[in-house]
Amino acid sequence: MSRELIETGLGWRPTPLCMAALITDAETVALVVCDASRIHGFAAMQFGDDHAHLVLMCVQPDHRRCGTGRCLHEWRVE
Repeated sequence: MSRELIETGLGWRPTPLCMAALITDAETVALVVCDASRIHGFAAMQFGDDHAHLVLMCVQPDHRRCGTGRCLHEWRVE
């Protein structure tokens, strides 16, 4: 999803191994919005003692403007 929807034409840098390490990092929280068959969106955020960094956030085009992105955003700011 990231490669197709966020980084098109930029030369995709994160490898699957890099993303797996990010997701399993104790200071990173990853959230996925999905149904039984498909991922609709995701967000990954790193938290430190006095900062937070949104690493990636993406919503499938057919799920934009229907609350998926808002749900991900509201989750990460609470």
